[in-house]
Amino acid sequence: MGNTSKQYHDFWSKWRGQQPMHPVFELHGSHLGRCVPICIHADEGTSQKKRGMLVLQTQVCMGHGTRKRKADQDSPGVNFVGKSLCTRLVYSVMMVHVYSGKKGKKEANPKPLLRLVDHLATELRMLFEQGLDVHFEGALQRIWLVPIAFKGDWPALVKIGQLNRHHLRDTPTKEGGHGICHLCKGGMPSNAWHDVSFGNMNKMRSELPMPWQREPGIVSNLALGDAYKHLFFRIDLFHTCHKGVMADAGANALALVDFVYENESVEKCLELIYSDLKAFCRAESLQLHLQSLTRTIVGYANSSAFPAGNWFKGADTVSILAYLEQRLAGEIPALEDKVREYFVSMAGLLQNANLFMRTVYHGALWLDDRERDILIQSGRAFMAEFMTCARLAYSFDMCRWKLQPKYHMFAELVFELEVQKRAGITSLSPLTFSTQMDEDLVGQICSRSQVVSSRTVHERTLNRYRVALFTHW
Repeated sequence: MGNTSKQYHDFWSKWRGQQPMHPVFELHGSHLGRCVPICIHADEGTSQKKRGMLVLQTQVCMGHGTRKRKADQDSPGVNFVGKSLCTRLVYSVMMVHVYSGKKGKKEANPKPLLRLVDHLATELRMLFEQGLDVHFEGALQRIWLVPIAFKGDWPALVKIGQLNRHHLRDTPTKEGGHGICHLCKGGMPSNAWHDVSFGNMNKMRSELPMPWQREPGIVSNLALGDAYKHLFFRIDLFHTCHKGVMADAGANALALVDFVYENESVEKCLELIYSDLKAFCRAESLQLHLQSLTRTIVGYANSSAFPAGNWFKGADTVSILAYLEQRLAGEIPALEDKVREYFVSMAGLLQNANLFMRTVYHGALWLDDRERDILIQSGRAFMAEFMTCARLAYSFDMCRWKLQPKYHMFAELVFELEVQKRAGITSLSPLTFSTQMDEDLVGQICSRSQVVSSRTVHERTLNRYRVALFTHW
């Protein structure tokens, strides 16, 4: 990736503030400049006959930055620029039916998947302790690989981390249950996960039990440090925001078409908005993959449905939120007093969502104080306006602004930044553990698996990957 020993040494100097007891400092303290921080990623894509295939990969945390903020010698960037085929390394693939069973025929058996992940963890442990010799900075030198995070969408974290506190544990009709968050006690009795104030988020970490009944192999086989094992499973910004809470915010705003266009059907209103959205994106040079706006896409089947952002491409969320911010600003002066407060709150929500996203993509690997302050302030304001919109929608007897567990996970991202600010610790960009580029590689690998024999799909898919890697390297 072109990183230097000085950059790696600086990385670990800052990482020491977050995890001072990490084993890397005891074992490799004298040569941190040759210790490479890496992440592990797992996700399922679509293979033959629309069957699922899991792709397990590793990647260096430090890369060439983003299109908005390129890395340089003074400010290393996140791993978001370049071909994903070259910036990530596939470890293995596995058809989903191997570990989940065929639908209606046999029960799921996660052991094959867990054994595969354990095997990866064992090899990475060897590379952490013994290292490997490579040509680095003009000479043959030994480097050591140091896994600092496992990332993926929430179902992947649950399967591989064997978490017993996750999004499927929400108990909306009861006071509490097993908990929805592996980082805190949110959702457990007397721990309201929707209360995202700093005091409550801090309180929910008191006497926190580990989020598993038995320690998963990926944790026990890696050198992580006992105090940091649950932190190894990172929150994915992409699924939390682009495909989560911010996509839902955009859908809720789009579902208010009946306030803007009078005497028109919802379908016609969405058609008019799409035309305006497309023109806006063309003028602002923004990506838009949507071919239309429909009730299904905005999750607005009827007046009793809670809108949700169901568009396929998460990148469209950024474009939709940017469009809605300028559109609502133009509509507010003409609105009646009884709904103006609602729209003003919604406009504030969109403004802070856009500010949060812009700051993330314009930041380097390590945030400066100004960037972190903006993320904390805009994140807190976004969540406050989300709750205000939900309260006002309830007063209008409308089904809007449903609080989902991803709202809490977004709060976890903001809370971590705020904790580090109060402790005087440098913060990693939340984009470090986002999965857009990883999913691009998953799609490429799965597309290659669709043209090989189903009897040898694993071996031949990996062979095609090797050929493609050699071609692009």
